[in-house]
Amino acid sequence: MRRKIKKYNSRHEEKIREREKKEKEEEKKSDSEIKPFSLQSALGIIISSFIGTTLIPFLLTFVGVKDMRMGIVLGNTFFTSFAFTWVRHFIDSKKGFSKSFWIQYAIFGVIFAIMSYLWFFWRKFV
Repeated sequence: MRRKIKKYNSRHEEKIREREKKEKEEEKKSDSEIKPFSLQSALGIIISSFIGTTLIPFLLTFVGVKDMRMGIVLGNTFFTSFAFTWVRHFIDSKKGFSKSFWIQYAIFGVIFAIMSYLWFFWRKFV
């Protein structure tokens, strides 16, 4: 970034650099802040969890997944984890699709898959 300076003033130049540095630090701080869920995002998560555990398994029975428990595992893995990531990147922060969106989607997918699998098939391990 280049600025035109009519007269060179070292103090003024230092103030400008300090201000720019402070703005960059504030921007980094606000990006790394964990933002709480809003009411709109909480409702979105509740509705998507309901759809992922009821509607998606029902629709999967028409495709050929006869075990309802496996349908719930798949619904939670793909639909609910996508909704969690969607809420964080589109409703709460307006970031949109980015690299962090897909990383969080993969992480939430793995977490929901493990939770759902253990929820229904825990007796095999005990």
